[in-house]
Amino acid sequence: MKHNRTDRWAILTAIIALAILWFLYGRWGWASAPAIAPAAIDPTPAVEADTNIDAGGTDAGDAQAPEQADTNTLPDWLVYLRDNDFTASKSVAEYAGDAIITRATSTPFLARYGFVNKLEEKSTVAECNFPDITTKSEDLQKTITVACAYDLLRWSNGNFLPDRVMTKDELLTVLVRTKTGFLDETTTPWFKNYFDRAVNNNLVDANTPIGEFSGQVTKKDIGQRLYRLSLVK
Repeated sequence: MKHNRTDRWAILTAIIALAILWFLYGRWGWASAPAIAPAAIDPTPAVEADTNIDAGGTDAGDAQAPEQADTNTLPDWLVYLRDNDFTASKSVAEYAGDAIITRATSTPFLARYGFVNKLEEKSTVAECNFPDITTKSEDLQKTITVACAYDLLRWSNGNFLPDRVMTKDELLTVLVRTKTGFLDETTTPWFKNYFDRAVNNNLVDANTPIGEFSGQVTKKDIGQRLYRLSLVK
């Protein structure tokens, strides 16, 4: 009987040891087979919003904290961009605010804004798989996909048109959508409802005629609008 009890204890001990190993195997990723990837899109932009991605952006692992700058000499909008990791620029000149923004180069800003403000992903990777972005860098393709996932930038004919210059009415519409979602666009002009919301929330100066709200978007434009958007409650 003593021998049988010893055997039982040995078996029980082995079972407990196997259970512990099985727990560690699943808990710490010891399995040889990869886990199934989640359906959600990773919302973390891989580059700074002001990086020239197609000229060789940095990987997320290479990102470094912004160097110290005298924030007393910086405009509020640039302080906001620095504080929220949109840019590491230490001056307005270094930020190069006159650069023209395209639909593609707006997406690092929009993806970062969505991540910082925990916007809800409303579209899947498949829905944001545009055939005309394959020539762009992997980092830029990622931020385009993320901006699309947040329902900020889409296109009705299945293409993204990444090289088209972004206009001020388009940027304003995108930013208002972060607060309201899609509004009625059958008005004249089509963005009137977004413009009215923007005026009411100080995204646009109240004395700005809607008919004159057009033109190309610069890096300074998008930085200033994102800062003003951050003040909207």
